[in-house]
Amino acid sequence: MKQNTKSILGIIAIFLMINTSCKREHLDLPENKNEIQLTKDGQETIMGDQLRNPFTVENMRKALSNIITRNNQNGNKEQLDPNQLQPTHWYIRFNPKSIEDVVRLDTLGFELEDIPFDKEIEQPGDYYHDPGIPQDQITYLYTVVPVGTLLPINIPYSKLSDLYLFDEDAGDEVDEIEDPWDPIPPYCDNVNKELKYECPPPLYINKIKEATKQLIAAGINPQELYDEAMRITGNEDEAGNTNEKTLGTRYYPKGKLMVQDNDAGVNIPLKSVLVRARRWFKLATTYTDANGNFSFNTGYRKKVLIINKMKNGGGIVRGISGVLKVWQYIFPVKKTIGQYSKSGMENINYTYMYNATPKSNQAMQWVAATAMNALWDQYNYCQQNQIPAPPGNLNIWVSAVNTQAAATPMLRRITNTSLISKGIDWFLMGWQAELALIKKVVQNYLPDITCRYGYNNTFTQNSSILNNTFYHEYAHSIHYGQVGNNYWVEYIAYILSNGGYGSKNTSGSGRVATAEAWGYFIGNTFTETKYKNLNINVISDKQRSQLENQIPDNMIDVQFSNNQSKGWIPFGMLYDMTDNGEQGFTGVTDNVSQYTIDKIFKGYLPGILTVQSLKQSILTKNNNLQAAEMNTLTTTYKY
Repeated sequence: MKQNTKSILGIIAIFLMINTSCKREHLDLPENKNEIQLTKDGQETIMGDQLRNPFTVENMRKALSNIITRNNQNGNKEQLDPNQLQPTHWYIRFNPKSIEDVVRLDTLGFELEDIPFDKEIEQPGDYYHDPGIPQDQITYLYTVVPVGTLLPINIPYSKLSDLYLFDEDAGDEVDEIEDPWDPIPPYCDNVNKELKYECPPPLYINKIKEATKQLIAAGINPQELYDEAMRITGNEDEAGNTNEKTLGTRYYPKGKLMVQDNDAGVNIPLKSVLVRARRWFKLATTYTDANGNFSFNTGYRKKVLIINKMKNGGGIVRGISGVLKVWQYIFPVKKTIGQYSKSGMENINYTYMYNATPKSNQAMQWVAATAMNALWDQYNYCQQNQIPAPPGNLNIWVSAVNTQAAATPMLRRITNTSLISKGIDWFLMGWQAELALIKKVVQNYLPDITCRYGYNNTFTQNSSILNNTFYHEYAHSIHYGQVGNNYWVEYIAYILSNGGYGSKNTSGSGRVATAEAWGYFIGNTFTETKYKNLNINVISDKQRSQLENQIPDNMIDVQFSNNQSKGWIPFGMLYDMTDNGEQGFTGVTDNVSQYTIDKIFKGYLPGILTVQSLKQSILTKNNNLQAAEMNTLTTTYKY
């Protein structure tokens, strides 16, 4: 029966009230479950002295005037009047008054920071709140934008300075200069080659490149101008030797990010996550590689701030821990890695460590790092198995406690309506003190995938459990990409009507049986692959055994023990298509062995609503490969 739009939106509105596309609750306990200790968390950044800003147009003009005077005395005749230096950028301080203001600024693509750019940082932290702003209000947010950028008229702001920014390192490669302050909308960073995701071109003329060309064309050494501006503003320790017209020793930040796998007992490279370096208004962006390494082509002399954000072209992780202020949940989970000087910039190492306390910032950061690594794995495993990768720009929400275990609603793809409010109420249960504000954040950044990482609301799930969960949910997003919105909305309708999976005898349960079979199959298979590659056989064997040793049961949804499982959702049947033989105790007759993951996924078409139709679709797409054996296999799974 065709449903009208209003009824469909109503279904979506309360979708999150049930555990749609839900990953199972695991009973595995961390070894240190009895050693949980609360940690003091949410360290605030401590700011130091106000610095004189060398990059104001006024100071740059003074610096250029000094250089021209000095060079003229040496017989050099530069042809650039200092008054020709015009502002390239504006230094802006926003004073947002509401969650909606912050959301709008983020949506417009501004590179926002809660710490000012022209103050010394004594101790980096997780956040900063200006002492002049009441604690219950949103603090100032700072940014730099190219001159001419349209600023929102309904959000209070102050223009702190007119800036003249250029690349003092430029040589023959002037045409390659990028402007890191060019606003780019969320979900879209610079080209992420690892995930083959590209962003639209810059929106504004590259003012930094123009300014650099202006200096070079006039015979002005950009390094010399930089040095002089530093000297006249009391920042001599960032200046080089003027007489030699060189900038002196400059260091290029590089290092390695890792994330602990507390089940494998090893630290794993954190792959393809955004890393930023910043000193003054000099901002550089890069991504970690497959080995967790990152490096910048931009050099710094004094202190440089290194920040890691859990985002790339494939996804962005936002988190709710209860530690940070609500408006900070708008932004990706981030970690200020630290502030580094001189040779220390070239040996930056940080490892995200497991923290058992879910409502801690460390736990949220560790989970977000694990989610990003799992997304990297998913891309690679999908490529290896010749199936589509997850849709790009997934909006991934992780929460410490209270919410549903995991889901793949793909709500950002399906709709953007306030009718989802009731579902968000349910999703955020337990956060009553902040519920209204957090709802505003989530309503503006509807989740594609959600994950609660606190087991029974008491301690943080282990690595293998989280990896399995993320692989499972990413698998659902791949399924969504193949079947589309109409299928997914109907899927939501079934779950809503039956308070979850329903039972095998519930009308329409075949949709759950087939969709969840895919999620569990891929979740366990990819987890097995990961830990087999890490030589952690106790985990990889368990993942395989749970698939291989499923006992079909018409009365149980999904039930896992250590090395077997039960239930009417036939994830084991998908695995049995790929393996040889079967344990006698399962009651399954498995003579199918010639299928692969890609051959199975070919059968997952929009019209597949029953296990029998899935079997037939797989046969049709594979020239009836082992048809008789497939029929027997399906029958012994009680379909």
